[in-house]
Amino acid sequence: MTHHAHGHRPGRSPISASAIPARVLSAAAVLLLVGLAAPAPAAAASPSPSPASASASASASTSATATAARPSADGRIPWPGGPLSTVGKLIWEAGEGRLGLCSGAAVEAENGSVVVTAAHCARPRGEVGAAWFVPGYDRDWSSFREDGWRVRSVHVPAGWDPYGPMTEVMAHDYAFVTVEHKDGRSLQDTHGASRLRFAPVPEQGEVTALGYPAAGPHDGEVLHYCAGPVRVLGPGETSRAYRGGLLLKGCDMNEGSSGGPWLWDFGPDSGRAGTVIGVTSAGNGTGALLGRPFPEAARSLFDTAQRQDLSAVPRDRRRE
Repeated sequence: MTHHAHGHRPGRSPISASAIPARVLSAAAVLLLVGLAAPAPAAAASPSPSPASASASASASTSATATAARPSADGRIPWPGGPLSTVGKLIWEAGEGRLGLCSGAAVEAENGSVVVTAAHCARPRGEVGAAWFVPGYDRDWSSFREDGWRVRSVHVPAGWDPYGPMTEVMAHDYAFVTVEHKDGRSLQDTHGASRLRFAPVPEQGEVTALGYPAAGPHDGEVLHYCAGPVRVLGPGETSRAYRGGLLLKGCDMNEGSSGGPWLWDFGPDSGRAGTVIGVTSAGNGTGALLGRPFPEAARSLFDTAQRQDLSAVPRDRRRE
């Protein structure tokens, strides 16, 4: 990635369960679900790193056709079909030997190389070095650079500022990431992709939110999910920062799940990669998960990402 932001490592926002009934999500009761971890030793076959911290400031699969029944939908157990080739982990070098951790998903694009995630994952606080998207990530830190698709560029809305107040920036917590080709092939050609839908989003049926939660009791090593009815938050139930966001209740996913896709028309027995209607943006620590949809104004940003020419080698990579 080519952006460089610097700042202190912020602490966690206070969590207030009492804020839930009156105001589903408030600025005093929200966590941006990005994780930081120390990289595992290269010799470890299946390491389980523990997240070092989480930022609380604007900081299919093997195949999508698994047929296992869903015994739970609250984020506490892994996705029953195993890893999905269209969903993965976004990993970046965060300085001081640490790695930043988020989730993301490949979406259909002209260049076949676009991943959706949260803006606070694509452009977080702190140091940001090289980054990779690892589709179908499953329990192996040792080869994420080899298995991953290196990030060429990130595309965040003009309203996103990792150092800005939540009341001003949370409506812009979505991003498109363009990744490089590997061996002459695109991410989409190799692993598939989900469709992308811009707002307004359907408030009907069940939505499945997927991600890699990395704070206890999770370890960030396997794909987890939550599923249930979703609704768009209105003025009477939340602060201005979260209006227009998508609410999913009863979800235990935490740090590391940010940027994960919210899929409509999708399930372990659907045989489809689904449609991404938003990405995980924040949670309140007591089971309320906030998704951020892609507004109509995001189309031009997506066009920039999907039309980027990936044929030339970046200047800073020519000596690698």
